[in-house]
Amino acid sequence: MTKKEIAFVLSAMRQFAAELKSDGWTVRYVQLSEPDNTQSLISEIARAKHDLRIKRAIVTEPGEYRLIQKLAQCEGLETGADDRFLANHHDLQTWATS
Repeated sequence: MTKKEIAFVLSAMRQFAAELKSDGWTVRYVQLSEPDNTQSLISEIARAKHDLRIKRAIVTEPGEYRLIQKLAQCEGLETGADDRFLANHHDLQTWATS
């Protein structure tokens, strides 16, 4: 990813968090510059689960293999299907190996 793409993604995340808050949702958004930020996705998930006393969480399946592998390390984290694409990972893998 280029620096511009990273900036765009982070900006979109902040905007989405603000929209959810304005719609009445409770949002926990950890900025990179926060002193308590562990700088690790896995550690931040564990910290949020601990702080919020969550035993189970569900996330949308990410599109990046590296992130899928990282999230698989999280205890009590379930992955739900991502319906934003025409095919899911299983369908794509079946197609690619046929």
